[in-house]
Amino acid sequence: MKDTLAYAMLISIHTEAGLQLPACLSSLPVETIKPILTLLQPIQLAALSATCREFRHLASTDGLWKPFFTRDFPQATPHLLEMAVEKGYKAAYGRAAEQEKEAERARRRWYFNPPLPRLGGGGGGGDQPPFYPPRFPGMIGGDYDRLPGGSFLGGSGVGGGFGFGGGRRRGF
Repeated sequence: MKDTLAYAMLISIHTEAGLQLPACLSSLPVETIKPILTLLQPIQLAALSATCREFRHLASTDGLWKPFFTRDFPQATPHLLEMAVEKGYKAAYGRAAEQEKEAERARRRWYFNPPLPRLGGGGGGGDQPPFYPPRFPGMIGGDYDRLPGGSFLGGSGVGGGFGFGGGRRRGF
């Protein structure tokens, strides 16, 4: 439909208006488009393949994706190599990139929230409380670190007073 109707209408409109035809990648022959696609990066190829059916077919060939797959994932697992043979290198590249992102997320989660070490464990029956290493000073904030009861300057109870009159709150 695109070739028979849309291009014909585009050509006739431009010739009637006396305008030069716009340059269009999809109007080029396939033999000219293929070398252009080899200059693109994987993210650009994926974006181009999302534009139309013709470019999805042209930008999804194994000849374009295999060099990227072997360059970016040289230590690919046998599962990914099998996937490349069965479903194509574009699908295998996408899956490998997804696995790499998930591994990076896991590394970040571990870095910012490492497991806490425990003391004891041998022979003592495990009755020792867990050891929590010191984190950043003032991590909770305010006077809560210094006075965990929640009061300060003579106040009493949780949130009690400002140090005036033994914890009884007064208006200012």
